[in-house]
Amino acid sequence: MQIPTMSELQAVVETEIRPVLQMHRGDITLTELKDGILHFRLTGGCAGCPSAWLTAEELVKAPLMEQFPVLRDVVADTQIDDTLIQLAKQVLNGTFQPER
Repeated sequence: MQIPTMSELQAVVETEIRPVLQMHRGDITLTELKDGILHFRLTGGCAGCPSAWLTAEELVKAPLMEQFPVLRDVVADTQIDDTLIQLAKQVLNGTFQPER
C-alpha cells in the first residue's frame, strides 16, 4: 500500500475532522508528511486547550490511521499557535473583546 498524499489526507480532514474542531472554535493545519509520519497543528480554540492531547488522539489520529493504515504515525506539533500568541497579546494590552 502506498503512502497517501497530502491532498488525500486533507480530504479526510475537511470532511471528518475540521467540522468537529470548528464546533469548538478550533481548527487544524497539516504541517508535514515525511517517512509515513503526518504532523499537524491544532489551532484556534483547540491550541493550548487542556484536552488537546485527547482531541489529537481521538479526533485526528484515530480516523486518519483508520483510513490510511499505511501511515506510521500521526503526531501533533505542539509549538504555540500564532493565533494563541495574538490572543495573548490582545489580553495583555487590554484590547481583547470576547465573542458573544
